[in-house]
Amino acid sequence: MFHIRARGLPFEDLEFLSERLIRQLADITKISASALSLEYEKSIYLGVAGASSSFPYFEISWVNTDHDLKPTIAASIEELVRTVVEPQQEIVVVFHEIDPQNYFKNGKHV
Repeated sequence: MFHIRARGLPFEDLEFLSERLIRQLADITKISASALSLEYEKSIYLGVAGASSSFPYFEISWVNTDHDLKPTIAASIEELVRTVVEPQQEIVVVFHEIDPQNYFKNGKHV
């Protein structure tokens, strides 16, 4: 299970990067590209002065089998996203580990 939630980018930019992103991460993780999912979340960032500029924020939920892959995955996302954002733009990648005992699909433990 490998699910990516992305926000802070225009939908068109994420859509433009989506195939390369999924294929790249499939290669790194040795997971079939069809087993990876990418979700776009439209969001508005707020600060003390109200709406503020956003930054690309990627959340990865996965049943991790190799902790050493995290830096490679984060660097891969950063490198790809860097092509559509300003050079100084912050890009964040956060990992959420799913305990396999807590993962169910269609009501059944996977």
